[in-house]
Amino acid sequence: FLKDVFGDAQWRALYWVGLAMSIFWIGLGSLGPLLFTEQFGYSKAIYGRVVAAGTLINVFLFLPVGGWMADRFDRMVIFKWGAGLTAACHLGFYLACRHLFPSEPPSIPFLIAFGLLSSGVATIASMAANPLIFDFIPRDRMGTVSSGIGIVRGIAAVLVNNGVGLWVTVWSAWFSPPGTFDYLSGYLYLTFLALAGTAVALWFEREVNRGRFVRLGREENLRDQAQRTPAP
Repeated sequence: FLKDVFGDAQWRALYWVGLAMSIFWIGLGSLGPLLFTEQFGYSKAIYGRVVAAGTLINVFLFLPVGGWMADRFDRMVIFKWGAGLTAACHLGFYLACRHLFPSEPPSIPFLIAFGLLSSGVATIASMAANPLIFDFIPRDRMGTVSSGIGIVRGIAAVLVNNGVGLWVTVWSAWFSPPGTFDYLSGYLYLTFLALAGTAVALWFEREVNRGRFVRLGREENLRDQAQRTPAP
């Protein structure tokens, strides 16, 4: 099983791609509510309304747009630019909160607007880029590679979720008053992860252009379509 899952260089490359795509849906996790309530000083009700607004727009706008783009544009380009824009959103949010609101919490309109921006980028990019992986997998290896991606993402999720807590703890011990936590610093951690994902996207695109990795799934689909097309 392990040889089937990890023995092929193309499958291993796809695991890196699948891992890099995780940047589109990871965040502060359980530290997110603490950022709003403990550090920014807003109530849980306000936090819930901000999240609810973003969820509705995700479902009825960003998800359909992402699905439409996945079938009409180059998925590799969407993956690359989506990863870079995700890094920019994380870093931009951190810098904006630090410099535009140095002595007071960010305003609710700002939080909603920036939340929609970052959520829109991540949702559209993930919906459009995730099918990219399956362009490179033939039908008889879908289960094998999917299980490998699941294993890698599962391990990474444990490391990432614990990593953000460790990052905030160490950062706060160095730069925050005793007994307080700078949850906002977690966005620097997310920025570094998104930059790593961008590096994977650029590397994978280069290797595909060099012919090292082949779109086996797409080629198989094109052959099937040609066989089904009646001769003139």
